[in-house]
Amino acid sequence: MKFQSIRELYQCKQFIVVISGYHKGIIRVLNKFILIMDIVFVQGLKVDTVIGIYDWEKNIRQDIILDIEMSSDISAAAETDHIDQALNYKNVCKRVASFVRESKFELVETLAERICQIILNEFNVNWVKLKLNKGEAITGAEGVGVIIERSKS
Repeated sequence: MKFQSIRELYQCKQFIVVISGYHKGIIRVLNKFILIMDIVFVQGLKVDTVIGIYDWEKNIRQDIILDIEMSSDISAAAETDHIDQALNYKNVCKRVASFVRESKFELVETLAERICQIILNEFNVNWVKLKLNKGEAITGAEGVGVIIERSKS
């Protein structure tokens, strides 16, 4: 059995067998595909932008809140204690915030996709999970938005 991505592996029903039954054949398959992954995160990055489908939204700036998780092997940074060996989350935040401030999209889906592509293409990241919260766009809701995961092919 071959998997094209880690996501396919996790979605495979046989993965549940491993968790509950430790079937040896499945464990051999999993050892080929499961990667140890460290995660660098940014939580609650607030940026103002123009976002929305309504005319009135296109004429105002609204805050969005971003939670970002990025794969990064932190072992070299931990060993050397030097920022050059780390995923510099300050640089990621500066780049993402600059892009978001300058952007004008109708859909949060489009903005989220573009943010993920920037992170994957410009930083040493193979996987990213992004939560984009548009805030109180719906009366009675604390927040609305999307959560997406993307990886390099």
